[in-house]
Amino acid sequence: FRLDSDEDIWAALGSGVISTAQIAARLSILQESTTQLNETKEISLIGSSQGIEVLGVGDLLTHMAQCCHPLPGEQIIGYVTRSRGVTIHRDSCPNVKAFSDHERIVTVAWGHTRNLYPIRLSIEALDRVGLLRDITAGVSSEGINMLSVITEVHEDSMVSIFLTIQVTGMEQVSRLFSRVENIKGVSNIHRITSSKNAISSKGQNISKLR
Repeated sequence: FRLDSDEDIWAALGSGVISTAQIAARLSILQESTTQLNETKEISLIGSSQGIEVLGVGDLLTHMAQCCHPLPGEQIIGYVTRSRGVTIHRDSCPNVKAFSDHERIVTVAWGHTRNLYPIRLSIEALDRVGLLRDITAGVSSEGINMLSVITEVHEDSMVSIFLTIQVTGMEQVSRLFSRVENIKGVSNIHRITSSKNAISSKGQNISKLR
């Protein structure tokens, strides 16, 4: 279970990160053949809520890191916590580099479960009649659910529009960015994370949003 000591195993059992059923299943596999386990019996199960495959650990609860908000299509990594299961980060997240306990880092992958993930966008545009209508129409045309819209009008006739939307992954985000950037008056669109700096799509390929 990638834990350092017996005490860590007892702590994981007590907090619910590991169940007795998982231990029984692992021991059963070990009894079959240790060699076969290493070569062919690595467990690959899907987290119950996020459609995440946790490789080599077992059926653990997963949740998305609030520091980087990973989306399907981005490279991700998992970190086994002591009380909340596996936290899923983007592999480029600065917090991942700060982890000192590398034994708790696990390999994870996106599963096939279709989920919706909330993200925040910031759009900079020249204010005009019908601008918000065109943007919301572009969002709706991609089949994207819009949770909230906030606008801020500036003195230079520019407007900032902040959207909270639900998407299925980076492929859908890429299509939306292309559509919104072609709307008259739009000068820039950013995906906002919890970090201080938003990530701009202008002048770079959408894949670099990773």
